[in-house]
Amino acid sequence: MQQYGSQLVIRDFPILQWVLGILFAGVGALVVSQGGPAVFGGLLAAIGLGFLLFSSVLTITANGMTRTLQLDSRSALRHTWKQVPFDEVAGINVERRASPKRGFTYRLAVLQKDGQVIPFRSSSSSGWKKKERRARQLREFLGIQDSNRIPSGILPAELSQAAASHETNGVHWRIQPMATANSSAPTGVRWHSPDFRTPGIFLFVAQKAEGQPSRGFLASLGSMFIRQALSLHGFSPEDTPGLEQAVILAPLEPALERHFMAYTNSPSSAHQLLDSRVAAQLGDWAARYPLKQSQRGSGCGQLMTLFGPNGVSLATLNLLHPNQAHELVSLGVELVKSQSAGLRQFSSSP
Repeated sequence: MQQYGSQLVIRDFPILQWVLGILFAGVGALVVSQGGPAVFGGLLAAIGLGFLLFSSVLTITANGMTRTLQLDSRSALRHTWKQVPFDEVAGINVERRASPKRGFTYRLAVLQKDGQVIPFRSSSSSGWKKKERRARQLREFLGIQDSNRIPSGILPAELSQAAASHETNGVHWRIQPMATANSSAPTGVRWHSPDFRTPGIFLFVAQKAEGQPSRGFLASLGSMFIRQALSLHGFSPEDTPGLEQAVILAPLEPALERHFMAYTNSPSSAHQLLDSRVAAQLGDWAARYPLKQSQRGSGCGQLMTLFGPNGVSLATLNLLHPNQAHELVSLGVELVKSQSAGLRQFSSSP
């Protein structure tokens, strides 16, 4: 990045593509020169040349004098140029794309006030943190608020304002991005409502793969697993009072036992929370989004539910699609309403 008075210039070089191009072309030429299969060597060389000829250098120029954002993409064989007036820019966002083989990839994009989205590149790549840093630099230069730290593609547009407070059927709630220690990019979300609070107790309900034994599994891992899961999903010690005295909650409702395991510092109160209505709501989620054995422990798609003194929270990593966030909101609202707006009485003793 370079800043020249009223201009901010960011250049993005396709280093990886260039390296791959040189490697493929070099290996291909070596195969042919050593008398190897000409077709194989030629194919490798062609792939390498493709990388070198089509990989483009992107120059992003924010010009304060002309008040325009310019995107200049140049390769050996093609050149594209786009210009967007500052007055038409609503946001500089990081889009997320899902790939079955590559996981999540990201790209920068301009969101115009008319709703049109202009990507900086046609392709996407890994490395959310670097792209978010560039987006933040452009937002600051253009005077745009940092209103979209959640990469596009995780949440629907109407839910992508992380600081916004919402109300549904009388229930107040927020939804926030969530990242893991292994990824600086938010890939999941945490939903929270302060409308129902427990008096000094907590109930933690974690989704498990169907058929996975709850009691034996939790007993073998104990509180270490619970602490890791709570930390992974963004819960604090204030959310789980009496964690050291917490125990496995058993037995659970049959609809819950197949898909969930529970941990609490007050079993008698926790059983009141997990009535048949709550069990049916959580069971319906698990039926629509079952956790596979291969996902166990990764947090991928795993639903975590916490009833505590700070409210009711739901968290899950790697939403399958943006509209799943609406289902998470609906589930959270129903769980809060199921507690009769705090009319239940709990015992604080485990």
